[in-house]
Amino acid sequence: MYTNINNNVKSLISTLQQKQALVKRMMLKSPSGTLNICTRASGETNYYHRYKDSTGSHLDYIPKKTNINLAKELANATYLRNLSIILSNQIDSLIKFNNSFSIKELEDAYYNLPLERQNLISPLFLSTDDFAKAWNDEPYEKNTKFAEGLLYTSDKGDLVRSKSELIIANYLHSNKNKIFYRYECPLQLENPHPITIYPDFTIISRKTGRIVYLEHCGMLDNEQYANGFVNKMNTYISNDIIPGRDVILTAETSTQPLVIQTLWAQIQNIIEC
Repeated sequence: MYTNINNNVKSLISTLQQKQALVKRMMLKSPSGTLNICTRASGETNYYHRYKDSTGSHLDYIPKKTNINLAKELANATYLRNLSIILSNQIDSLIKFNNSFSIKELEDAYYNLPLERQNLISPLFLSTDDFAKAWNDEPYEKNTKFAEGLLYTSDKGDLVRSKSELIIANYLHSNKNKIFYRYECPLQLENPHPITIYPDFTIISRKTGRIVYLEHCGMLDNEQYANGFVNKMNTYISNDIIPGRDVILTAETSTQPLVIQTLWAQIQNIIEC
């Protein structure tokens, strides 16, 4: 989805401005002048310091054994000057882009039409909420493995595998004004080889259109189960789907039950920001 493009660009601008400030501070500590490098036919490289003072222009030889740090500082100074120019140009370009880009204008090409025309069109740009609604209404092929373990019916009508998953499903569904979810919806991954996995829950935000996954480790004190859970996490990570950023984690043991109160805090932290 395109909803967060402006915010993401603002964040990038801020990051580049911080880098630019750092570069300028480093430049203040750099020696004046420039570095000249001469490579002789023999392959030997010599360094020279070109600079100006009140007596004129100078080109001083830099002995490698005694003053190589000056050559390094001069080389770094040139790098910093070039980097500062590039950073300024990139920041200016991003600011211009952010001031001119509007996803709403693209969406309004459809929403400003009379309803009779809208009904005849399949829009390329939907509002985030309409996109989430379409995602929620779209049928998907559910996990058919171990169907005998699907024992509990959620408020949404999904069959889930445990009482804790039932609690999670009902909690997610109770917040359908903000999010939608799918239970055990297939996810195609490529690393370390093509594989289909089934996240316990796939969640979409109606505010941002962002999709994240929720995995519940219901038997953390069962070694075989826990090993399978860790393997699933490693598969996510291998595909740049990072727990804590793209995957919400809940867990319980035989003595430590699921704490549902912490779930919404995780959802808000990951999805709503």
